[in-house]
Amino acid sequence: EWTWEGRELSVRVVVNGIIRSNSREGRTEVVFFPCAAGAPDTEQSAFRHGQPLLAHFRAAGDGYLSVFYVDVTKGEAYRVFPAPAYASLDHLGVKAQQEYLLFSRSHSKQFEGYPATVDLVLEVPEGRQQSLDELVAVYAPHPYKQPMLTRANAAGTLPTMETNELEEWLSTLKAGSQEVVVKRNTITIKR
Repeated sequence: EWTWEGRELSVRVVVNGIIRSNSREGRTEVVFFPCAAGAPDTEQSAFRHGQPLLAHFRAAGDGYLSVFYVDVTKGEAYRVFPAPAYASLDHLGVKAQQEYLLFSRSHSKQFEGYPATVDLVLEVPEGRQQSLDELVAVYAPHPYKQPMLTRANAAGTLPTMETNELEEWLSTLKAGSQEVVVKRNTITIKR
């Protein structure tokens, strides 16, 4: 039924049956980008060998976050958030509209009860002048299981997995829920 009064149009609709709500992909807006210590609010994709890497994160809704660093040269992915000290955690909870600065010891208290953090210092592999790597954030409004980080590494280093294993896990995770948001940022590192 339509009614028009002055400049206002009103529509009255009666629905018989079941109304179904469809999930909208990308429903939660996520802001994630690499940055430098001196400019945490500015996206940066070019870094120098030996320079620390930070990451800025904000989501429109409460949810769960994990971050991976992909070393393209080695074909390996490292889970860098949550920190390796919390290997049994799949992710950490994040609050809606809260700004987070990841990989910074001075901001490690952002996650109450989980103060350990990873300091990421970027390096170019020996014999190369530059490297192209990737930082991948995984956000979901619901808990999810981390991928199996099966590749043992030397003591004191990050647990790893092959990049194709990371991609398979991401595909499975996104297929299971359209609300999963994956943000990828390419990082160039030069000597």
